[in-house]
Amino acid sequence: MKEEMTKDLRFVLKHYKTDTLDTKIALKEVKRRAGIRTQRLSWKWTSIAAMLLAFIATGTYYAMRPSATVIASGDVLLNYTLPDSTHLTLSPHSTLSYQGNNCRKVNMTGKIYFQVRHDELHPFDIQGKICHVRVLGTQFEVAENNSFSEVFVTSGRVLFSSRFQNEGLILTKGMKARLTKGEKKPVKTGTGDVNCVAWATHQFHFENTPLKDVLACLSDYYHVQLTSDDPDKRLSGDFDADSIQQITALIEHALNVRIERK
Repeated sequence: MKEEMTKDLRFVLKHYKTDTLDTKIALKEVKRRAGIRTQRLSWKWTSIAAMLLAFIATGTYYAMRPSATVIASGDVLLNYTLPDSTHLTLSPHSTLSYQGNNCRKVNMTGKIYFQVRHDELHPFDIQGKICHVRVLGTQFEVAENNSFSEVFVTSGRVLFSSRFQNEGLILTKGMKARLTKGEKKPVKTGTGDVNCVAWATHQFHFENTPLKDVLACLSDYYHVQLTSDDPDKRLSGDFDADSIQQITALIEHALNVRIERK
């Protein structure tokens, strides 16, 4: 080792001239003779290191993020109660999800009927793909597909807006509105028929309704064809949707008509 250092020193002295010694060249030669290599990280190793850091950061984020709860109805109608006592009825092929314990801020797809527990301090927020609905406590239906979202309120009041805009509509009992994809604000589509949510409530309400309209509603719900010998008579009343036979029997008795089922 001493012999190598002596050779290096001789090299430096040999090449030294006043004001002309290139220290970079001299140092390079010394390192070459001593077998010392200057190590640099190539772009390849630098990229690998950056990727590893990114993976670590991503893994840490997902590990610390609250777990998600997902409710999916599959091919059937599903009734579900959230931890805050809000009741949901999911139509087939619908989903609802929320992060951690915050079940008052949910994401949804498909069609869901909500019966939200009132809580002034914690509004209930629903995010669809294109819509946002905020409520305190009420009952309403939200239906969404790839083209539009619709909200129908059966009681209480909700704020219906685009997911990407702050401006929206206040809807109260009986109101219905639609938000088309790409539009900034939903528009009212008139009043809704309370029986359109019978799939979730399992109840029918008729108020001085022509019998032909009553039978059309029941036919659509039960997937049958009902006709009457006196379709112009009018009906008022509430009926549970448990049995079509029981409902038609009650109507026949109340209106003194005959109903046929095909």
